[in-house]
Amino acid sequence: MLSVSATNFRSRLFEYLDMVSDGSVITIKRNNIEAARLVPVCNDHNRDWRSKISVKPKILVPYNEITEPLEDIWEDYI
Repeated sequence: MLSVSATNFRSRLFEYLDMVSDGSVITIKRNNIEAARLVPVCNDHNRDWRSKISVKPKILVPYNEITEPLEDIWEDYI
């Protein structure tokens, strides 16, 4: 993350906008205090979300236990 002063940001606005559109995040400081954060817009609706998944889910129960009826669980409540 890049941190710049408000004066520097104002003088190099279009250069920083190009950096943000390429994916960078810029923090803008005024009097050495963070005033704003410029982040890229997520407008890539066509991107495949499956490619971002790094952990594959695992089923830890055998398939026959999943398909068994649950009638015995409800006997105490009826």
